[in-house]
Amino acid sequence: MMKKRSILAGLLAMLLVLGMCVPVLAASDSGSGTYESIAPSVADTTNNVYDFAGLLSDSERADLEKQIADCAEEKNYRVLVVATDDNPGTAMAYADDFFDFNEFGPDGVVFLLDMDNREQWISTTGVCTADSSDKKASYDSGDIDDILDETTSYASDGDYAKCFSAFVKEVNKKGNILYLLLPTFWSLVISLVLAAVAFAAMVGKHQMAEPINNAKIEVKTSNMKVGSNSVVFLGNHTTSRRIPRNTGGGGGGGGMHMGGSGTSHGGGGRGF
Repeated sequence: MMKKRSILAGLLAMLLVLGMCVPVLAASDSGSGTYESIAPSVADTTNNVYDFAGLLSDSERADLEKQIADCAEEKNYRVLVVATDDNPGTAMAYADDFFDFNEFGPDGVVFLLDMDNREQWISTTGVCTADSSDKKASYDSGDIDDILDETTSYASDGDYAKCFSAFVKEVNKKGNILYLLLPTFWSLVISLVLAAVAFAAMVGKHQMAEPINNAKIEVKTSNMKVGSNSVVFLGNHTTSRRIPRNTGGGGGGGGMHMGGSGTSHGGGGRGF
């Protein structure tokens, strides 16, 4: 009888221990949870511009949509422009989440203007990451910095339409041989024109220059005038240089990282 009671007591003790463990396990499971996107979901993923901050007028938004649509004809990846003034996380996480959780595709580049954190962020996915073997589509840290160099001053000045347009223009240049050649060609033409103008001005100045001061100095001996010296002043020359404006904002191209969805991303950002 005592043996049966002992067995029953042991079983009750085991049940009691199990009963105490189940809530702990349940609490542990509920704590792990599932990652939730910090970016909003959209019903229409065919658009290219998502201005949640209301930075653009209707006409500016329509013009930007057309610019990106024209750009997309040459690209095999999505190009998106996003603006927000309500970001509960980082600009990087917001841009990554917006692309991933709205399922815009395996490949793309997103330009985010985060008014909440006063930061620009470029998120790249798939073939657009620096690790991609498709160099015509991949954006390395130098490409990211080049884009931010063009957009930062506009963002700082509050000219958001030009800021976004500058981004699209830089994307157009990526992998486009015509855009790569045009700066070299026009730089050469401008340099030749400036050199010709400078040369003509210099020649004309020497031909038309008249002595500003012609001072005659007479040297005399006791009874004889020896001669005179002429001192000619043709003016002075001043050299000036332009001091570039500080566009502000640190940061720049970043390395690869894993987004909340588990997708790999590249990119980088800069304040404004």
